[in-house]
Amino acid sequence: MWYAYAIGYGYAIFAGLLTARVVNSMWELIGWKANDNESIRRNIWEPFSVGIIERALYVSSLILGHGVFIGFWLALKVAGRWTAPWEESAGNKKSWPVTRSAYQIFLVGSGISVLYAFVGFKLILQINKGEFTYGVVLSVVLVAANEVLKIWLDRYRKNG
Repeated sequence: MWYAYAIGYGYAIFAGLLTARVVNSMWELIGWKANDNESIRRNIWEPFSVGIIERALYVSSLILGHGVFIGFWLALKVAGRWTAPWEESAGNKKSWPVTRSAYQIFLVGSGISVLYAFVGFKLILQINKGEFTYGVVLSVVLVAANEVLKIWLDRYRKNG
């Protein structure tokens, strides 16, 4: 059924945009501000675009039975970010804790992105079987967990 794919990919791509809410809260915890012109986080559109594309790729790889592609893609992303902490901090206004925190944020964001893609994939399978309940519950639980994590991070930021 074509609509199963539309719903699954749509969920992975568009509900997956909620990943940014958690990631942005984590960046704010280490001092990033959305209106900061000298930000350690430039070109915010790049990770946003990569997230949309990667979730579509993840769903496709799971549908095709090649989930190993997800590991390859994540390794590619890590390799693209790879620099030694002392190289990154030398003359760059960055310090090791900030770069380490940025890496942790990257891991969390990537993990949540994979979860949205997996749930999108499960939605496709469940809808094609005619079993809507499991897919709907799973998709709602992930969105709720995403929002609970964001609320917790925001409270942590306020209460330190």
